[in-house]
Amino acid sequence: IPSMSLREALKDGSNFDPAQFTPLSLEGQSIGWIGGSLVAALHRWPEVFAFVRGEIAILPSNPQARSDALGAVARALEGEGLVRGWRNERYTIFSPVTGAPMFALERAAVRAFGLTARSAHLNGYVRGPRGLNMWIARRSESKPIDPGTLDNLVGGGIAEGMDAQRTLEKESAEEAGIPATLVALARRAGSVRVTKTVPEGVQDEILHTYDLELPPDFRPANHDGEVAEFRLAATEELIARLAAREFTVDAGIVAIDFLSRH
Repeated sequence: IPSMSLREALKDGSNFDPAQFTPLSLEGQSIGWIGGSLVAALHRWPEVFAFVRGEIAILPSNPQARSDALGAVARALEGEGLVRGWRNERYTIFSPVTGAPMFALERAAVRAFGLTARSAHLNGYVRGPRGLNMWIARRSESKPIDPGTLDNLVGGGIAEGMDAQRTLEKESAEEAGIPATLVALARRAGSVRVTKTVPEGVQDEILHTYDLELPPDFRPANHDGEVAEFRLAATEELIARLAAREFTVDAGIVAIDFLSRH
């Protein structure tokens, strides 16, 4: 039964129907998805968007012009309640074909435009007499997305000018008080991808995953107010909580990936 339940939990990460959205493109590349209520609003910026053959094309021709134009659009949409949870933090959006940066956009608007975000997640585990135990975090009730749900020990979006490793180091210190000397021992485990419909639009996210074996006497300590509590969970408890959908979808998939490898 747990195995079947975990398979169902994995499906949550691909709960997306493209027929419900309009593709967003740039220079012939499909880069995002726009929901119905936002499609109508974007007609107000003909200098930024062209509506052709069932797609919405971004018009500005260079990364800086795109960043400026889309930033102004996002701020206007935020004023109308179509973009929520403004963070004053930008994500770089990369070409799905060449990997080159195309523009940067306020984090809160990325899901509204269905763009691909990137994040770094850490599985912090401890070896015990009965097997592996994993440190899990409960998100603060003040979080704008998935408040109060369970999360990996560390997880954070990769902001403009950052990469996965630097993000991991920063978030590990802020979220769990893990010193840099310990974070340096984390092993890169690959990546998983989540593409699903969410209230904000579409969550399309590449999750770079890391594993870190922690000392038995280590105790995480939150320093940024984003974590309500930590818990060291035995494998049986972890599986039960995953099957019960107590984790965020992305953190749950990262944890299931860890279990499949260990």
